[in-house]
This record gives sequence, structure tokens and C-alpha cells, in this order.
Amino acid sequence: MTRWETEITRTLQHIETCLDSLGEDLTLAHLALGAAIGYLEFRLPHLLQAAACPQTLAWYASFHERPAMQATQPA
Repeated sequence: MTRWETEITRTLQHIETCLDSLGEDLTLAHLALGAAIGYLEFRLPHLLQAAACPQTLAWYASFHERPAMQATQPA
């Protein structure tokens, strides 16, 4: 479990360094990243805090406001 959490944290930190390359036009990459962060927010929020990725979390906060994200939010 520790190794798995370490890999998730390292992945989030990598995303933080290359978030600018994501672009503005909506792509499958945006949807995949939004879904992945949404899952972590729902199931493993401590990993988002541990990763220290403020730009990624700011991106997600904005992306999370999209109607499709709101409509599919877990309850």
C-alpha cells in the first residue's frame, strides 16, 4: 500500500511540472485527469495533500465546475 501511495504522489508531482502542456482545448487528457483527481478527492484525499501540487489542484477546482463533472459527482 505504501508503494502504491508513493507512486500516486510521484505521478501527481510529475503532472504538476507539465500541467502547462495540457492546453486549453478539451481533450481526453483533461477528462482522464479530472476523473483521476476526482477519484482521489473522493477516496484518498490525503494523497492530494501529500503531493503538494497547488497548480494541479487549482486546475481541478476550475475543471470540477464543469456541468459534466457536477452531474457525475459521487454521492
